[in-house]
Amino acid sequence: MAANDELTEDMIDNLKDFGMAYPLLVKYNIPMDDVKDLFTAKLVLKRHLQLTENTVTSAKNAREIVVRLKEEYDNNKKKLQKFYQDTKNHLPDVDQSILSQLERDNVTSQFRQMIDDAMEMLQDEKCPILVAGETSSGKSSLLNLILGEELLPTATLSTTSVICEIRYGQERKVKVFTWEGEVIEVPLTEADDDKSSLQKLSEYVHQKGKRDEEDFPYKKAEIYLPLNFLKVQHLKTSKF
Repeated sequence: MAANDELTEDMIDNLKDFGMAYPLLVKYNIPMDDVKDLFTAKLVLKRHLQLTENTVTSAKNAREIVVRLKEEYDNNKKKLQKFYQDTKNHLPDVDQSILSQLERDNVTSQFRQMIDDAMEMLQDEKCPILVAGETSSGKSSLLNLILGEELLPTATLSTTSVICEIRYGQERKVKVFTWEGEVIEVPLTEADDDKSSLQKLSEYVHQKGKRDEEDFPYKKAEIYLPLNFLKVQHLKTSKF
């Protein structure tokens, strides 16, 4: 059995003894406290396989939701653009006496400028998506699912204490902004030391203890990841 083989149900069924199952239990970090024989080993391996497949499916579904949000966002922008253009085109059709009064008061020029400004804003192709919710409602867990990795800290109690914006970037890194105006840039790679990306990020977005017990120096974190879907939409989570 090759070391890099993907775990499959057929592979599990073909295990002949506990000695063959043991390396798989170790490889997939499966607790072995109650695993004493081949039958139990196969059960826990199949359970692990099922959970893994469900997670992959959930992540795929989550990203599909993000894509649908972008499509809906684009459709709504087109409707707004048409509405603004139609409004601008129909201004000359307003009763002339009313239009003259509005022009004397400089209302029509201001109104046209407001429409032009709004239409210019709608030209931006980016689609910011806000993930908001009550304390410990699962915002970070949802983002981790969409991103396909455990990046933001999660726990039963509130853990993400600053606003996090997740954007596209060719290099994995985080820019942390302090209340004093300082910007700290930290690479989210694991080649230089033993800390994982989660551990590095937790130092800047996770406030330990109750929030009224100590001042947290960081107010926002911008996380950059080389994920294609972030090129046109970035994710933002509230801190509560």
